[in-house]
Amino acid sequence: MTASNADDKGYLVIEEIPERLDEQHTITTQTLGFLVHPLIPILLSPNDNPPSSSTLTFTPSTPLKIADIGTGTGAWLLDIAAHLPPSLPALLTGYDLVPPSTTTGHTAAALTALHKSHPNLTIQFLPHDMHHPFPTPELATYDLVAARFVSSAMTRGQWKDVLGNVKQLVKPATGWVQWIESCNFRVYDSVPSVAGTAKVGKGVFREVWEGLEPFRELVIGLMVREARDVKREELWRSAGLVDVHEEVFSTDRIQDPTLQIREKGTRNVMECYLGCLETLVGAEGSGWTKERLERVRGEVDAAIDKGVYHALDQVCMIGRRPEEE
Repeated sequence: MTASNADDKGYLVIEEIPERLDEQHTITTQTLGFLVHPLIPILLSPNDNPPSSSTLTFTPSTPLKIADIGTGTGAWLLDIAAHLPPSLPALLTGYDLVPPSTTTGHTAAALTALHKSHPNLTIQFLPHDMHHPFPTPELATYDLVAARFVSSAMTRGQWKDVLGNVKQLVKPATGWVQWIESCNFRVYDSVPSVAGTAKVGKGVFREVWEGLEPFRELVIGLMVREARDVKREELWRSAGLVDVHEEVFSTDRIQDPTLQIREKGTRNVMECYLGCLETLVGAEGSGWTKERLERVRGEVDAAIDKGVYHALDQVCMIGRRPEEE
């Protein structure tokens, strides 16, 4: 994804590039090693046994309900659907400001295949702004609501309000929220380099990072390296969630070179960063011009070609809505 402009509410308007969103989903799933955190009792394979503590039961009249906030291309939701037992009754809903097309493209093709293999499955994509309460008929009806990489679409002060809206979707006592974001910017050199290569490459990455300063007070997550403990678990508990758990996975944990995680992930996130900087071109006092941006873009590409890469931590937060609030 890339950023276009900051809107009148103070958060970035994101221009979503489908191929990058799909690649981001693949890299994140490989980094985490799961689609749904293992502590959440959702059955994702015909061969799985649900946790002994599970109170979730699904029938044709009360199907499994999962929602995906900021669904993008629907990649995560479609992946979830493919991992469900074929006969399981389920209703999966993807929410986004602009939902993906269900009549053309690979999303439509995936839906066609899933409808054949999972006859009791319904998938729908609906428009909704997560900053506003969700439709009343949907409240307290979902077993799992997931959000991924949506922090750049909200200010720091809006984060708790959005979490509150998301929490209202899940069932009391048994419903879970799962939220995945990225943080902790780091730059490394992956191969022995000729003298100066790593220094130059890291230098242009640092130029990009320092250029993001105007956005740091707006967002929490993807574009923010927190110099302090942001106390996400405390925020979730204060929002009324229980069984709160935070887990962090470095994108550098996958060492299989054939996956090209370092290069693909670096190009993906740097394109996002450069998209943010593009919004500053011509802004008074920003110091960013078209010429500077193009020079930096070229140096970033050259640095990546020579083995300099960007690493992030993927943060997975989960919490359950209690029976009584």
